Amino acid sequence: MIRLSDFRTLTCHGLANELLSKPDDFLTVTINDREYNIRATKKVKTHANLDDGVIHTTLICDEMHGNIVR
Repeated sequence: MIRLSDFRTLTCHGLANELLSKPDDFLTVTINDREYNIRATKKVKTHANLDDGVIHTTLICDEMHGNIVR
């Protein structure tokens, strides 16, 4: 399990390295007691200050109902 509290900020490469060190399997996101499928990723511009923008990657998720269909 990757715990976000183990990282100050989880980067794309940090996540990739962690996942590549494990056997290939389905990947979901769990928040509290709800589980989500990862549908896609996209770039999001965050305006930290009015004069600059920082771009980061976000996961686009759908809430799961039932079991994973393989």
